[in-house]
Amino acid sequence: MMKAKNLSTVVWGEAIRTIAYLTNRSSTKVVWNKTPKEAWSGIKPTVTHLRVFDCTSYMHVPKEKGQKLDGKSSKFIFLGYSEVSKAYKVYELK
Repeated sequence: MMKAKNLSTVVWGEAIRTIAYLTNRSSTKVVWNKTPKEAWSGIKPTVTHLRVFDCTSYMHVPKEKGQKLDGKSSKFIFLGYSEVSKAYKVYELK
């Protein structure tokens, strides 16, 4: 997956974390009719926030960070999910 996308080895750790995140929210044969996260915490996980790994995304750049004629957004790729908040991890393409 990583070699097909020609990504730097710097982001491989984030790919592993994303795989673990998705595996814990997917059904398995070990725990019948539950996901591993649901079996551990008792709360059924939501999947509405899931995104495609390495998809292109754009992030707004505040006026204070840019020049007058600069673009209003920067191009990023999606890498994963934050463990501490409802945020996404992204990597800026330059």
